[in-house]
Amino acid sequence: FSPMRGPAATAGPLLLLHAPSALLGFLSVRGYAVGDGRLIIQRLGWATGIELSGLVEASPAPEIVKRSWAVWSTRGVFGFVGYAYGTGLGVYRAYVTDPGKAVLLRFRSGKRVVVSPDSPAEFLATIVAVAGIKPADGP
Repeated sequence: FSPMRGPAATAGPLLLLHAPSALLGFLSVRGYAVGDGRLIIQRLGWATGIELSGLVEASPAPEIVKRSWAVWSTRGVFGFVGYAYGTGLGVYRAYVTDPGKAVLLRFRSGKRVVVSPDSPAEFLATIVAVAGIKPADGP
């Protein structure tokens, strides 16, 4: 039994054509969670944790992705994951699936992270409560 149909000569090129999409899908963001003082960015096969103890500001930033340059990222169909540069903001780490719902997190260390939760207002309320900071109006 062979899961592939057709001439064997077409299998290699087809696999090469679809491999980048599969890799980008694997790197994409599946969701966010907050627990134990950490922001958890859920990926397909793992989770990335960000300690919230150094968080100094959390604000809605729906225009930030439009005003940014991709530095090293997977900006495309599966979202915007990687590093970007925003004028007046500098380099930041992006875990964005919906740019219109972007939220900017600024840390005492100077690190900046942008995420896009389904409900930015609920996310901000949770982050502000967990980190013990005052809410901000915008970037």
